[in-house]
Amino acid sequence: MELSGEQLQKIVDAVAERLGAVRTTDPASESAIAPEGAAPPESGGPGQQSAPMVQLPPEFYRSQREIAERVARLEERFIRVDERFEQIEKRFEQIEKRFEQMDKRFDELIRYVDKRFDDLIHYVDKRFEQMDKRFVTMQWTIGIGFTVVTVLMTVYNFIG
Repeated sequence: MELSGEQLQKIVDAVAERLGAVRTTDPASESAIAPEGAAPPESGGPGQQSAPMVQLPPEFYRSQREIAERVARLEERFIRVDERFEQIEKRFEQIEKRFEQMDKRFDELIRYVDKRFDDLIHYVDKRFEQMDKRFVTMQWTIGIGFTVVTVLMTVYNFIG
């Protein structure tokens, strides 16, 4: 935000008006400030009211220049702060991009882990099916064995 000379002069005029200051000539800038209700010195023709000029102390003009210098320094600071905010904003954008990349990577990892988990469950299911077939086979074998032993014992009892 850069202030032009006109804007600074408007600020000075508003401050002077607020303080009840009267217009006079500034020895440094030679601008005229007329008292309230008085005509400026250039329009002091016949039949017009002219007010006597009041000389303000040099401290007033020094303080005005100091205020203008402070405003200029503040303006420079605001520019630097704006630049710094832009740098911070760029940094946040970079961080946001990195987070997006991390999110993509995590999504890939989650899909990979899910796939591995599904593969593991499928493998475990196959193993249980194989074990079930073995148990069924063993069950039939044991059943047939008991039946054969029972039949043999019965036949032995009748023979013996």
